[in-house]
Amino acid sequence: MRIVFLTHCCPGLFSNGGAEICWTILNSFKKKNYKITLIILGTSEEYEKSKRNINKIKELVYDVILYKSEREDTLYNIFLKNPFNFFFPPKQILMPAFKHKHEVENLIKKLKPECIFVYDWHAAPCVIDIDIKKILIVGDLLHFPFTIGIFSKRILGKKIVFSFKRFFQILGTLWVIFHLKKFQIKLMNSFDSGGSFGFWDAKWLKNSGVKFSKYYKTPYYDTKKIHTSKKITEKLYKKKFKILTGLGRLHATATSAGLYYLYKKLIPLMNKYIGEENYEIHILGDGFLNEKTNKIRNYQNVFVRGYVNDLHYEIETSDAFLLATPIFLGYRCRLLNSAALSQCLILHSSDVINQPEFISEQNCMIGNSPKEIVLNLKKVLENFNLRKRLKKNVREMYLNNFEPSIAMEKIFEDIEQ
Repeated sequence: MRIVFLTHCCPGLFSNGGAEICWTILNSFKKKNYKITLIILGTSEEYEKSKRNINKIKELVYDVILYKSEREDTLYNIFLKNPFNFFFPPKQILMPAFKHKHEVENLIKKLKPECIFVYDWHAAPCVIDIDIKKILIVGDLLHFPFTIGIFSKRILGKKIVFSFKRFFQILGTLWVIFHLKKFQIKLMNSFDSGGSFGFWDAKWLKNSGVKFSKYYKTPYYDTKKIHTSKKITEKLYKKKFKILTGLGRLHATATSAGLYYLYKKLIPLMNKYIGEENYEIHILGDGFLNEKTNKIRNYQNVFVRGYVNDLHYEIETSDAFLLATPIFLGYRCRLLNSAALSQCLILHSSDVINQPEFISEQNCMIGNSPKEIVLNLKKVLENFNLRKRLKKNVREMYLNNFEPSIAMEKIFEDIEQ
């Protein structure tokens, strides 16, 4: 079967969530012997990254075509140059991929695929008018990152100061949210099937007018097959409990929110209920700490480790993985990676809104408040058998739901029906 696959990111493991999902889907398509033409419409960063990794990408697909697709100016300057754009916005202002629409349409007509598969919103505008079976599956809702940015500054540790610049920024963001909330429904309805890798997001789309929207379980590569080290045979003697956190880009929105929440809300309670002398926190991941989260270094029992070569060893020698953030954005793949690696997970309730397979007391511990999260952590640290059971169950939950051969079944059904 010939398929055109459109996306906005460079597929690859050990990258961001979208890239890892793309890689896993493409790898599953390859195993089915699908003939794939991959079209990437990415920002300058993703475009250059794709060029650098073109040979690796070609190991997965028949052909790769790259386009640079990003807004060329700020909204403020766009409105200043032409005020009518505020009331009648050209489509490419909302979705830059529109400027490549005709070129991509002509390319697809020549390729004559049996199906068009699109991962996430940003590349979807190019195929809205093509009369071939089309499937669109998205991650976060299109407007939601902007909603987080405008309404969650305190959660991200950002000071709110009124100024005319701030006023126009808020106005511009509200403008984007208003148009994207409407446009994403129209965009999704131009496809034959699809939905979201998030349970709540798929439900929101359906309730908003996308009648075919459904929840797809995220296919995520079994990282336990990759992150292996020599078996730890000796019994480790530890004076303190070892707690891991991070496991992503430390400067990214979701990770930053979680680290600021840890710094501001959780650590003071951990010191009270667990005792500062009884635990240490290891922050793993690439990138950097921003100005607010960098203050977490002031705690003597917090270690910013950054990227580690032997993740399996770190997990095997840890007691719990604290993945708690008060916003439900961008944590899907980190959750699945943690589940695949059999980690004892301590979560915030907002982390699992889009992944109902995570059930408190069964395969993880979920709290609704800082105190509840810390008491859950205390409970697992003091109960070895509970930790062992949660780690076993979360691995089984991953294998039964998100391991690619299982999670891809619904996608294959949509493609081949």
